[in-house]
Parts: sequence; structure tokens; C-alpha cells
Amino acid sequence: AVAPWRQPVPGDDRGVVESRRLLEQAIRLDPNYTDALALLSQAHTWSYFGLRHEADGASARKYYERALALDSRLPEARLARGLYEMYVASDLDQALADLDAVVRLRPNAADAHSILGFALRRRSRFDEALIHLQRAWDLDPLNHAYDSGTFTTLMGLRRYPELIQQTKVYQHRFPDDASIYMIRARIECRLQHSLEPLRQALRDHDSALTQTDRQVVQSEIARNEGRYLDAVHLLSGVRMADPVEREQRMGFLYWAAGKPDDAARMFRAFQRDAQLRLRREPDDQDMRARLALAQSLLGEHAEAIATIEIVWSRQPESQDPVNGPNVSFLRSVILVHAGRTAEGYAEAARLIHVPFGVPPDFFNDGTGEMLLLLKDDPHYDTLINNPPRL
Repeated sequence: AVAPWRQPVPGDDRGVVESRRLLEQAIRLDPNYTDALALLSQAHTWSYFGLRHEADGASARKYYERALALDSRLPEARLARGLYEMYVASDLDQALADLDAVVRLRPNAADAHSILGFALRRRSRFDEALIHLQRAWDLDPLNHAYDSGTFTTLMGLRRYPELIQQTKVYQHRFPDDASIYMIRARIECRLQHSLEPLRQALRDHDSALTQTDRQVVQSEIARNEGRYLDAVHLLSGVRMADPVEREQRMGFLYWAAGKPDDAARMFRAFQRDAQLRLRREPDDQDMRARLALAQSLLGEHAEAIATIEIVWSRQPESQDPVNGPNVSFLRSVILVHAGRTAEGYAEAARLIHVPFGVPPDFFNDGTGEMLLLLKDDPHYDTLINNPPRL
């Protein structure tokens, strides 16, 4: 159960599914196996974090309470409770108390440093968070579970030179992963206000990319050159892990190309599929936010505002300073499209000074297509193109 623990694999981003199966077997053989109980609690919390199933939250609490009842000083059980308090109970004070204590007791535990780093981020203590997130990755340098924390935090703080250095560390640790060259090129594009770094990266590393990755980058270049229909053609031939992502991305491209009927067709398809997804997974707030944007582009302004307000109330910046600002950003766009321009532009101006307030496009995850909506709006220029370092 320990070997596959927190080792992300396709279909299991958190790297806990196989460990959970093995841990459940261990508990059946020995119901008082405290280490297994603590680890099983963490597995359920990570599952809850991804899917928001109440049963996972209840199981997470049950298992860490059993572990603590058997050994109240077990650091792994306190780690499990800290993780639960952060992601399920939303008691950040208790989470920080537990996690800080575990790091002191287990200074070489990558998991403890990583989780403490994420808890500190939720308190907007970003510099402290970076120390622990970096420490986690250094302790377990070949584990992809720990490589994103430092990346995303530096990205949210717009510390792009430091982020470039992190890409070089990643390249050293994962020399066969060509995607890092594209990520670094996008950061350099941002710093240089030029598309040339991405063009050069594609020329230099073309043979190391899969056909799918190559087409995605080619589509990105076409989009940034204003060749929107070429970008559509390239994206249409790409098999994406999530088909609804392609529908929305192509909708934005058609919109930018001046093809409103084709854009509406794609947004309607996305709207249908997003609503089906939300019936199955009602707590998928990212999908709900994307649905709100599609509703806005379809002219369903009242529905779009109502939808984004639900997400905004569930992911407020005060409780989630990492994901909350992105919701505020999308809300500002929706408000502007609905005619509430003073309110929407005031949000855009405020987010200039808020960490994670601007969604960068370093991973080519669809953000670039979405930002096409704002390419001619000067009120968003500073936020998107010249946001200050924080």
C-alpha cells in the first residue's frame, strides 16, 4: 500500500486508489493497525477532495478517529486529521495546528510538508507555503504528487523568473518529458510579450512531442497569431481527455473568428454536456463556472449570473485564496457581458493586486481561448498582459 501511495497515474490524479484497496485489505486482517487506519483516512480525504462524496468524508473521519483512539500521539493520525480538517471540515486553524506539529515530528516526511504548504496557501501565507512545498518536492523529487505545488504558487504570485528556474529543475528530474519545454516557452512569451519562444520550442523539440501534443501547440500558435479557424481545424483533430473541453475551446475560437452561429452551436453542445455532468457530479464547481461562461456567451445573462453566484458563494476568496480569485475573474467577465460594466470592471481592477487573480495560460488548458473574449477590452489589459509581481 505504501509503494503506490501518492503516485499519480492515469485516472487517479491523487495516487490513492490502489493504496486504498490494499489498505482496506490490511484493516480487514488487523482492525487495529494504526498506520493503515491513518493512511486510509488520508486516502478517503483525497477522494473527497476530488469528488466531494459525503461518504468519503465520513470514512476519513472514522478512520483517523480510530487511529487516534489507539495511539493519540501517532503523527500519521494527526496528519490524517489535519488533511481532513482542511479539505472536509474546513477548520483551517485545527488543520494548521496538526500539520505544523507533524512537520516538527516528521521533518523528512514529504506528505507532511506538502499538505502544510497547501494549508498555508489557504491562509494566503504564500512565502511560508513555498518553503514547505519546495521541501516536499526535494524530499521526493521523482514524485509528480509534489511537483505542482511550487509551480502553481509561483504562477499565482506572478513570479515568472523563479517559475522558469523551476521548469529547469523539473527538466533535470524528468528529462524525457518534453512538455516542460512548452511550459517554459509560454512563460518566456509572457515575459517577452512575444510568441517567438513558443515557436522556437516547437522547432527544437518537435520530434519529442506526440502528434496530439504537437497539434495542440500548433493550434495555440495559430490562435495567438489570429488564425482562429486554423486553430479550430487543428483542435478538431485532437483527442482530448475531456470532450466538453474541446467544445468550449472551439466555441471561443469561432466567436473570435466572427462566426457567431458556429460559436453558439459549440456553446450549446457544451451547455448540454456540462448540465449532464453536473447532474452526476453536482459539486463540480469548475464545471459550473464554465457553464456560467457558456450561458453568458449564449446571451442567457440572468442564468449566467445566477450560476456564477453559486460558485462564488461556495468558493469565496476569504476561504479559498487560490481558486476563489479565478471565480471572481469569471464573474467579472459575466457581469460585463450582462451590462453591469461598472461592477465587472471594478472587479478586474481589484484583481490586478490579488494573487491568483489573473489566469495564465502556461499549461494550455483552455484559458487562452477564454481570454479571447477580452482581447479588445482595455479594462482587462493590465490584468491579463502586465499584472504586477506579488
